[in-house]
Amino acid sequence: MAGKFLKIPAGKLDPGMFLAELDRPWIESPLLFQEYVIEDQDELKWIKRNCAFVMVDPARSRVAIDPELIGKVDPPAPEPEPTRIEKKPEPEPERGNEITLTVRQPLGPTDQGADTMFFSMLTEQLRMILARLFHSGAKVDKALIAPKRGGSEVNQSKEQVAIANAIYDYARDLYGGQARAVFRGETPDLEVLKQVVLPMVDCVTLSPDAMACVVRLRHADEYASAHALATLVWSLIFAKSLDLKDEDLVEVGLAALMLDFGMLRLPRELLRKQGKLSDEERKKFRDHVGLSLDLARKAGKVSPKVERMIECHHERFDGSGYPRGLSGDNIPAMGRMMGLADTYAAMTLTRPGAPANSAFKVLRQLKAQGGVLFEKKLVEVFIRSMGVFPTGSLVELNTGEVAIVVEQNNQRRLRPRVMLVLDSAKQPMEQNPLVNLDTKPSDPSDPESLWILNGMEPGSHGVDPRDYYFSEVSRSSDNTVAEPALQG
Repeated sequence: MAGKFLKIPAGKLDPGMFLAELDRPWIESPLLFQEYVIEDQDELKWIKRNCAFVMVDPARSRVAIDPELIGKVDPPAPEPEPTRIEKKPEPEPERGNEITLTVRQPLGPTDQGADTMFFSMLTEQLRMILARLFHSGAKVDKALIAPKRGGSEVNQSKEQVAIANAIYDYARDLYGGQARAVFRGETPDLEVLKQVVLPMVDCVTLSPDAMACVVRLRHADEYASAHALATLVWSLIFAKSLDLKDEDLVEVGLAALMLDFGMLRLPRELLRKQGKLSDEERKKFRDHVGLSLDLARKAGKVSPKVERMIECHHERFDGSGYPRGLSGDNIPAMGRMMGLADTYAAMTLTRPGAPANSAFKVLRQLKAQGGVLFEKKLVEVFIRSMGVFPTGSLVELNTGEVAIVVEQNNQRRLRPRVMLVLDSAKQPMEQNPLVNLDTKPSDPSDPESLWILNGMEPGSHGVDPRDYYFSEVSRSSDNTVAEPALQG
């Protein structure tokens, strides 16, 4: 429970102090999160330049607060500078087939699907991906590929998620066949894996929000396939934000699917063990990286980039990872990127004996590991690509209403588009309108103001987002393979 907040001049805010409140709405700042121990020098610089005072919590601060500062306020800051803190990963040194990661500039508001016509066009483009799969022989619900006209934005949004869900089903079934083959001791087929990746790349390129929503809706699927496909989607969205080329996206997707193939060759009793592993078991568990790399090479001609992503996805920035204990820039850029996506997927999925964590909670945990387990600048880019309140997650608004995030706003990440599902009394609403928070006032004194108060755990107040998108989602299949508990 937070203690009494103290008001101090913004210019006297020091690293280690717990920042409780600004003198302005959080949503108008470039800060990634609300209420945390301030450490970042760029964020401190912005606060001191743009705020007159801040509220700090001495009980949660890591440093002492000078009593002389309490209650004093600096003169109002001059005209605020633009609120975006630009933090781009440093260019990577060339390493043969290694690539350089650069940050893609966010799309403008008009590129975010803000009007019904854009929604309709996007839905039809997604339908074309599904139609291609149908004509190639895939099992597809014909109702989803039948051309439609018009429809409200709410219905268009739901239809996009339904189409993305059908594409996900196709990918899951195909991937499941490959996983079962590996489990039986057979070699995976690289060409089949490409058939999994290509429509997923197309879907993520067109509508990352729809596919991100599906991954969150399917968090309770059989773990092995859910983890592989979640890593595939998060790594593709992340890679798009880093402006990777289309051919690189395919490589990223292939690596994501093969990261943990080696686990399917480990003893089943090791994978199913609950609790802490012994030193010998941990060493055996870590062998899955080498096994995955060997299987990838046997699957077909994979590029050095794919090999590096598989080999380095458990390496950590501080050198505490495995199998080689690489640190810092010695970890290839693609390996650093894949390690983040893989970790995020594992932490946000329902695992055997462990419920899913909210995306908001996981992103805060990842931010805390910036500069430790993961490269700090890359973590910040990852958070921006996922959205502080990711698509498909539950949020509570300042009015007490509960909503599902349906679309990101890359210009103002705390102002996404949401679907209202519970009223202020936490009762189901008869209609579920879409609300673009970017068009709502943010001044707390304005009675019409609307903003996100906090992220919520999956299932809060009995809300299951699947109920608002489709009546029935397949949560089990005949593609069951061993369920690896990602320890170590």
